[in-house]
Amino acid sequence: MEKNDVLVSVVILTYNDAPFIEETLNSVKDQTYKNIELVVSDDCSTDDTVERCSRWLEQNRSRFTNVQLLTVEKNTGVTYNINRAQRAARGEWIKGLGGDDLLTPDCIEVFMNFVNSNSDIKIVQCGLAKINENNDFLGYDSKGFNKYFHSEKIPAYWQHQFLLRKDPLEAMGLFKSKELLEKVDYYDCEFPMQEDVAFAMKVVSSGYKIWFIDNYLIKRRMRAGTLSGLSDTTLVNRNNMIRVNINKKYFVPQLGWLEGKLLLYYDKIHEMFFNHPKLNKKSSYLCRMLKHILQSPYILIRQYKLRQVRKNICKILQD
Repeated sequence: MEKNDVLVSVVILTYNDAPFIEETLNSVKDQTYKNIELVVSDDCSTDDTVERCSRWLEQNRSRFTNVQLLTVEKNTGVTYNINRAQRAARGEWIKGLGGDDLLTPDCIEVFMNFVNSNSDIKIVQCGLAKINENNDFLGYDSKGFNKYFHSEKIPAYWQHQFLLRKDPLEAMGLFKSKELLEKVDYYDCEFPMQEDVAFAMKVVSSGYKIWFIDNYLIKRRMRAGTLSGLSDTTLVNRNNMIRVNINKKYFVPQLGWLEGKLLLYYDKIHEMFFNHPKLNKKSSYLCRMLKHILQSPYILIRQYKLRQVRKNICKILQD
């Protein structure tokens, strides 16, 4: 098989995306790369997302090497939906996409040209542009190229050390090989949100380098009522508490003794604020200051360790 004939699966994760789903599907149809499998996995939408997808797929089936529409009888959450779609995908490479997001026309072709340039590449990240509900451009995502993490010379070990203290990844920009997903056993369904944090840690701690391609190939839609448009009046929300559990499983065991203990203490403060509504007010300056002061021991050691990691990476970049 020629490199340009490799099957790529685009997996679209949907939940109540009816107003946008056809535009999203069309962005996959319009790809310059031809050998594409389209997998749509719906997590029990209550609107007519599934009906719209079914009609569209029937009308455009001939464009794709294969199409799949996956549905469930009850909502299972983001992580289960991701795994359901990725396990069903038959392609050697997988590009995930939200049901309201868009691919640029050359997205898959650019990704494939990049991964074909180096057989060591198993996962790569691109930049994201942000748009609103009317497709107005809102700017570029801040998690673009990071010289301490994405530089070509940086091995997975130092990416791991960096990722333990700072997250430069945007999950929507990831292009993953099926081989890598199978090796790390996909996403961790223990966590219904922030699944990308645990997944990235599984990847780098398993010795896989996350590469970066300096192109903006995804348009991520920011809209009210979605995870990407999340806003809250509380200092600590349910999403933060999920991160507390991710830290216990993936971060604390991989940090040094003192840094790990301070991270546990830092997360205890999160739990305290979450369980006391009078403290958990983003609008209160005193509450914000108290939380910052109580959590400062871990913040300080994390900043110190991150500086040490950056110094070691700078030595690699200078060689």
